[in-house]
Amino acid sequence: MNTIITCICAVATAFTPVSAELNEYVCAYESVNSAYCVIYGDEVLVAVQTQPFFTRSQYTEFKNKLAEDVKAKFGYASVTVCSDSDLFYKAKKAASMGMSESEAAALIESALKRK
Repeated sequence: MNTIITCICAVATAFTPVSAELNEYVCAYESVNSAYCVIYGDEVLVAVQTQPFFTRSQYTEFKNKLAEDVKAKFGYASVTVCSDSDLFYKAKKAASMGMSESEAAALIESALKRK
């Protein structure tokens, strides 16, 4: 019986939807005031609060460059960068309270729909 409980605990703690190293990298990025990153498999949601951009094209260029830099440095297949306040709040909640795999997947799916 103890073996079964140990295995369940190991599986439950194996999923980590946040990475301190990734979050530090994004927070140090130019124009980023704060950020929370949620990881699910090979997909990452980077929720950011940034300094204001003057044009939509500047913001789009910033998002694309940040996504490419995160992919290059960390090797993720898909990186979604957003500044949506609802997603930022949910990512912040994930970082502080943790979340399940299904919650992380749903959050990333929601970000892709809003993209």
